[in-house]
Amino acid sequence: MDLTPLARLTSVGSWFLYLCRGLRALDLTCLPKVGSWFLHHCVRLTVLDLTPLAHVTSIGHSFLDGCTGLTSLDLAPLARLPSVGNMFLCGCVRSTVLDLTPLVCLNGVGHSFLHGCTGLTSLDLTPLAHVAEVGSLFFGGCSGLTSLVVE
Repeated sequence: MDLTPLARLTSVGSWFLYLCRGLRALDLTCLPKVGSWFLHHCVRLTVLDLTPLAHVTSIGHSFLDGCTGLTSLDLAPLARLPSVGNMFLCGCVRSTVLDLTPLVCLNGVGHSFLHGCTGLTSLDLTPLAHVAEVGSLFFGGCSGLTSLVVE
């Protein structure tokens, strides 16, 4: 899906592309702000380039929540984020490894952060050293984890 015809957008509210279950690809080039329930339960989305979100400083609740088709995700473009809302990447079960290194500016995490990501096998939490507050169910239900680094 190409969003470039919407290049003049200055704001996108909640529920944008909510339950677009057939969506397989998305060009985010023009998106200025990510509201709540963005791409919520887009189960066929396998790859998403977050590079156009490099300027975003706010992400609402349920960002990519239930996107069970995601096989990998590069979080590098989200390096400026100070916090993420509830249910950030909740239930993204196919991802086996997730590099949190780009999230070094993160100081607040809502509840259910990566909750139910049963495919995750290894996770390094050291990039989250500046996080002062996390909500409930932080990595809850990540039953596939065999390695967790918290140094």
